[in-house]
Amino acid sequence: MIMFFLRRVIVTPLDKLTLASQKIGEGKLDTHINIKGSDEIQALANSFNRMSSHLEESNEKIRYLAYHDSLTKLPNRRMFQYYLHNAMATASRTQNQLALFFLDIDNFKTINDSLGHDMGDELLKLVASRINQALRDEDFLGEPDAPSNGDLVARLGGDEFTVILPHINEPISTSIVAQRILDNMSESFIIQDQLFHISLSIGITIYPDDGSNTDELLKCADIAMYHAKSEGKNNYQFYTSDLNAEITHRIERENELREAIKNGHIFLHYQPQIDLQTHEIYGVEALVRWKHPKKGIIPPCEFIALAEETGMILDIGNFVLNQSCRQAMEWRNQGLADLNISVNFSSVQFSRQNVEQLIADVLETTGLPARLLTAELTETSLMRANQETLEALEKIRQLGVTIALDDFGTGYSSLSYLRSFPVDTLKIDRSFIVEAEHNQDVKEIIKAIIQMAQAMQLKVVAEGVEEIEQLSFLHSIECDIIQGYFFSEPLPADELKRFVLDWPNTAAKIFPKNVESLTS
Repeated sequence: MIMFFLRRVIVTPLDKLTLASQKIGEGKLDTHINIKGSDEIQALANSFNRMSSHLEESNEKIRYLAYHDSLTKLPNRRMFQYYLHNAMATASRTQNQLALFFLDIDNFKTINDSLGHDMGDELLKLVASRINQALRDEDFLGEPDAPSNGDLVARLGGDEFTVILPHINEPISTSIVAQRILDNMSESFIIQDQLFHISLSIGITIYPDDGSNTDELLKCADIAMYHAKSEGKNNYQFYTSDLNAEITHRIERENELREAIKNGHIFLHYQPQIDLQTHEIYGVEALVRWKHPKKGIIPPCEFIALAEETGMILDIGNFVLNQSCRQAMEWRNQGLADLNISVNFSSVQFSRQNVEQLIADVLETTGLPARLLTAELTETSLMRANQETLEALEKIRQLGVTIALDDFGTGYSSLSYLRSFPVDTLKIDRSFIVEAEHNQDVKEIIKAIIQMAQAMQLKVVAEGVEEIEQLSFLHSIECDIIQGYFFSEPLPADELKRFVLDWPNTAAKIFPKNVESLTS
């Protein structure tokens, strides 16, 4: 009788506890026991059940954290890959198609660097929410073992997102979703009382047409996204086989440029600028070149855009500024007359660097007087400049550096804007000079630009002068400074020095008392 009592009250409950412990050890965290025993045994059972419940809750939290992004609460890369694999398997079995979007926020690094990571994180959360709102079905935010039957948006990391549309009948339906996402981004964002306008670039790839596994499909979507970037951003592009070759070439060129910067294959040539009133050399423009080991000398028009997109323009810009100022100072120490050195700056430098401090440091290091340096910024860049850039330009002027507006006439072409901009010099674009040869209206425009600019106390530089007729015309309308192949192509530093030393003799041949007589 005593043994029966002990077995029912103590031994059997302990056996149940032991069995339940084994199940939990096997991963069955929802194990609970229902036993009646002594107060002590009952208390032990209740404690066990509470422990089981806590373990189950903790496990659910761990599973959630393992498969979701902590910032946006979207599925993470691990969850995305799991879901994409299952969705592709389902599409293959049912002979359907699925679409994969690769989304990247345009210029996010600039936003993040200028505003701080806290505001950047807030922006990412808002972007994630707007992408979700654009999906066709209810957002898929379930666990890894949930059924693969809905659209999914995931964050891969940084400012990169993906969208999976597992059931599509034709690619046109994906275009509707992609455009809806872009439209959702068009409305301004407000963070901490600040207004932001952003856009996305979207690459789209279709299974099974573009890839047979998750890695191939993601690569194709990534390639299509880069194509969207190259097409001006704020758009979507579908993957094509031709894009693969194009992106491969771009990656090769990007790697080559990076190696060129690292190995010192970026160098400078200098093109003289002639004062049309005094017939003396006013200065030179520093022009960057790339010496490719197989392709020879590559002009800036073929790699500057790539350098700006990849951020390598920061290293190139630093090199150009340092090298040109050192070279100008070396010429000065060699007894040459003071030459103004013009250096081109990218808008990317102003958005990601303290250009004012950079210039100040270089002037101090090299000893070059600030009055001999001109900082050039394109008209398009200046018209798009924010208040911070305009303030930086004003501070650069206060250093004593001249500010030049390059490529004038290719953008807004409005002199009225210049009253509010810190500009000292206009550079008329070469295309105007060429067209003026055959178009009297363009000649009148150039004449009006020069007259209005000079009335605003601005110097005017005409670029691309290659013919004697162009020289004669610009001289007749009293252009200040001219630059072009008529005088000299861009030259290495040593050849530029010889050009300067020989200039008095050259000028005597080019500029007789009556310049117009050269055209007769």
